[in-house]
Amino acid sequence: MSLPAGVLTRPVRLAAPVTHSGDTLTVRVTIEPSHTIVHAASGTALAKIITDNSADPGTGLLLDIPVTDQAGFIDTAGNSFTGWSYTARIELLEATGKAQHLVKKFNVPAALAELDLMLIPGGNPAVPVAAETPLLLSLSSLSGIYLAWAADPSKLWTGVVTRDAGGAATAAAILWPDGITGTYAGTASATFTGAVDSYTLTHGTTTYTQPAVTRDAAGNITNQPAITVTEEP
Repeated sequence: MSLPAGVLTRPVRLAAPVTHSGDTLTVRVTIEPSHTIVHAASGTALAKIITDNSADPGTGLLLDIPVTDQAGFIDTAGNSFTGWSYTARIELLEATGKAQHLVKKFNVPAALAELDLMLIPGGNPAVPVAAETPLLLSLSSLSGIYLAWAADPSKLWTGVVTRDAGGAATAAAILWPDGITGTYAGTASATFTGAVDSYTLTHGTTTYTQPAVTRDAAGNITNQPAITVTEEP
């Protein structure tokens, strides 16, 4: 899986560190975004999830990270959003097990060609900017985003997933990227073991329904109706 087309990134580098006596160290870096943001054009959520990156002893890291001042993103409330930040937690490990820990908070402006983690000064990053969008645009963007999320319920499952004897997922709790919990209910195919022909997802008072698909003799989907959205009164 890769970032959506059109998302600007910049390389973030961490050169291989050594001790004062020149011994090699192992580097481990975790990077946590400050916010969950959504790429408006594709409906892809960039979740606030920590990514763990490790390098072999004596080598550094080079990561491509989204530019934080680019346009084209919204927050989970549908507002245009820019200026998010990252927190990098750096662990420098000796062969003996001793470790040094550093924390770097930073933005990745488009004006930079490259960012060196060890050269980032202390202090807090710039404050993000959220601007309300017109209600019609906001609702339209959000509708597309939620439909995109609903298209693959497996990415929303959390905890235990109930499956029938054939392995088809029939029930699960779900966690939407905006933090709202709900439920998944799937209807197994009567013909193809392990396949699900239709399902529903709940989000508050909203229910997303994938109507039953049509399959060919081999079990391939030949017709997949659009997901429908219903609101409880």
